[in-house]
Amino acid sequence: MSRLIIYKAPWSELAKAGVAATFPDGGSSDILSQTIDFSDGAPPQVGDRTLEVKDHGHLEASSTRRSPWRVTKVEEYAANTGMEEFSEVVVATCEYSPLSEEDNPWNRSHLGSITVENFGGDVEAFEKWQHSQTVTA
Repeated sequence: MSRLIIYKAPWSELAKAGVAATFPDGGSSDILSQTIDFSDGAPPQVGDRTLEVKDHGHLEASSTRRSPWRVTKVEEYAANTGMEEFSEVVVATCEYSPLSEEDNPWNRSHLGSITVENFGGDVEAFEKWQHSQTVTA
């Protein structure tokens, strides 16, 4: 499955957040971000938050936390001809709802580390993968 997920916000929410999404040609957009999802997981749900990423530079681990944008509405559009680039397009409308710094700390990623989260929380699959990586002499 290939899914294009577009996160957008009403103009009033962008103004509340102080976001001016303008392009060099003078155009503007209400799109916050977009991602391509190749998993079989569920699309975004009402109440989910986008991810905020802080890049620390080349070959440095980044930091992440929940962003101030919370999903309030989800629209799903399925492909119907079999010729589309994506099998589904999801439009997630968001509202600006920041969290306090105490409730939303930055989490530093570990460069190149693989955790159970990479397996969708499936501990058994993660342990099986770990075992397959063991080098025996």
